[in-house]
Amino acid sequence: MLALFWLVMAAFYFWAGARQKESVNLSATAGGQYPYLVYAKGIAGEGVTRYFGDRNRMPLYPALLATVYAQDWDTFVDRSAWFAILSSALVWAGIGCICYATLPVWPATLILLSGVVCVFLPNASFVQAELTYYGLLLATWLMLGRLIQRPQGWWAAGAGLAVALNYLTKTSGVAILAPFLVATCARAAAQWRSTKAAKSTESVPPRRSRPASWLLSGVIVTAVYLFVSFPYLANNKERFGRYFYNVNTTFFMWCDSWPEAKAFEERYDISRRYPEAPSAQIPGPVNYWRTHSAGAMLGRLGGGIRTLWTRALEGSFGRYFGISAALLVILVVRQRKEWGQLVREYWAVGLYCLLFFAGSLAAFAWYTPVAFGDRFLLSLFLPAMFGAWWLSDRLARGAKPFMFRTLRLHFSDAVAIVLSVCLIGEGAVVATTQLDDASDAFVQAYYNESRERQKEGKFEEAAQGYMGVLQLDPQFAPARHELGMIALQAGHVDGAIVELKLAVHLQPQDANMRNSLGSALTQAGRTREAISEFEWATRLDPGFAVAWYNLGGCYNLAGEIDKAEDARKRLETLDARLAAQLSALIGQ
Repeated sequence: MLALFWLVMAAFYFWAGARQKESVNLSATAGGQYPYLVYAKGIAGEGVTRYFGDRNRMPLYPALLATVYAQDWDTFVDRSAWFAILSSALVWAGIGCICYATLPVWPATLILLSGVVCVFLPNASFVQAELTYYGLLLATWLMLGRLIQRPQGWWAAGAGLAVALNYLTKTSGVAILAPFLVATCARAAAQWRSTKAAKSTESVPPRRSRPASWLLSGVIVTAVYLFVSFPYLANNKERFGRYFYNVNTTFFMWCDSWPEAKAFEERYDISRRYPEAPSAQIPGPVNYWRTHSAGAMLGRLGGGIRTLWTRALEGSFGRYFGISAALLVILVVRQRKEWGQLVREYWAVGLYCLLFFAGSLAAFAWYTPVAFGDRFLLSLFLPAMFGAWWLSDRLARGAKPFMFRTLRLHFSDAVAIVLSVCLIGEGAVVATTQLDDASDAFVQAYYNESRERQKEGKFEEAAQGYMGVLQLDPQFAPARHELGMIALQAGHVDGAIVELKLAVHLQPQDANMRNSLGSALTQAGRTREAISEFEWATRLDPGFAVAWYNLGGCYNLAGEIDKAEDARKRLETLDARLAAQLSALIGQ
């Protein structure tokens, strides 16, 4: 019965992903996909050990994506969306195997359903590394936790491989290694004290429990991670002079805002080389400490925590984890004896989890002034849910079960069943109403990504992006304006005028759009209409120097020299260089 349920869910997931692909994921610039597509194209052309991208994104997911590369860009984009749907389905299938192998059926079903509905469905067709990372992070977190409790050489090697894959998917993935090593050393120290006490009574513990077992497991995990990651690390050293280099962790997180980070990136081309600048001008922890007070840093951290908290309350993932955490608190209070036994038995694993979650949340909170999205909190969602329900299951075993018809259930099982039913209903609502209705934030991000492509001179991709934005929101005037500017730059003046008039109709109080329409009308020889638009632009924004210059030039074309001179005089108070150019144009 359970197998049939998940077969139906798999079919539902593919249907929902296909629907999202056709109705929301409309071009390469939607949902932050474009950099991964370019990365995969580079790997397909140069090879996975030679092309390592912009040092913003890691190579594992693009390397997998390169397996479906096609020379025709549109074909590649289409294949990539299907690849995203299939690979994400395989990831959550792997998560399901982990859950059902380690938890009772109801908690396992709940965790897997919450992952599908809250995490995977909203992102099913988008070409991003996040969904792969979430699955890898859960597996790595569990493997390292088991290793702390019971060290084994072959398990340590597997965990080291998992850490490496984690890191090669997202650079923040390696951060899990520090909590593991701290907890491992703490466990080894505790075992050393226990061994010393046992020797004093001539009762030596078995070899597998000796302190060296934990220390050796830490060495093996670290060594395997470094070995697997070495080609990437060596390329970092060759190009940037340091083994660990990523624009986000090396520079961006030490900026105070995204505009500051973006300006630094554009100034020094940090995706190609380490910046050649005085150290005082390079963002980093030392410079940040020198230029910011402790109060300012605590304020930044506190503001980030408030942002994370607010977002968790708004998202469905926060709601389901909140209920799960509340259940755990109730069970801890009711089953204090069992809780004490768990703490004594798994204290080192608890230390590892505390350091991992607290450290991750602190890093995410710190980064929020630069960039923020659900992806940060979602990376912790599955481990947090798994941990809460594993503890709840262990505590519930000490409570008396009850019968519901033919089912023998604990209180925690009943809660898991209720939440699972809610998730099934929510999944149906998400798939039927939300997957083809993009949020305002998504549309804005889609537009911003298309603007980036336009700035890079990739006008075809940018135009496809703007058309996708308008398909999702026909009233989004800035996208209509940029389509007109692309057409104007390509020499399609009549088409540009059509697009720019639509933009002005949607946003008539925008001086920049009025000025752009005036420029297109000027190129079409429609000087009188252009003058009207430039006059509108200068009334809407009296300090708009370019509009005054264009207005003066059009007055000159129309033979209205006195008005052109008035425009020049006004321009002198705004921009002396443009005023001189206009003076030369009108012969004054």
